[in-house]
Amino acid sequence: MTYLNKYFPFHIFQIFIDIVMVWLDEGGDILEMSSYITNEMREIKEYASYCQSIGRRKALETGVLWFFSLAILVVLRLSLNSTYSSMLTQPVFIVSVCLLALLFTASIYLMVDKVTAIDVRRTENV
Repeated sequence: MTYLNKYFPFHIFQIFIDIVMVWLDEGGDILEMSSYITNEMREIKEYASYCQSIGRRKALETGVLWFFSLAILVVLRLSLNSTYSSMLTQPVFIVSVCLLALLFTASIYLMVDKVTAIDVRRTENV
């Protein structure tokens, strides 16, 4: 079992191995001895669920904010046709729209990276 520890990088697995070793050496009630592990696993599941709900909420907030930002650009295009055509000749406007597209792409990437980066393998204090 100690050999398997390098394949399971969770700190809880090492605790499980320690409990099994104590149980093999001294005996006792394995269910009572492993109550700490079950409580720890429950806390890890709650932490993962909490992180997931926060991630969903932040993704929704980001989506709504970007929707409104892009909707303003569309409204500008549709309602101010003559102004928009004159703005297209300005290099500052074209660069600004390109920067907005880059910022949009970067924010989507960072949001996905942050939401999927829940690491419960080494959570010592959950």
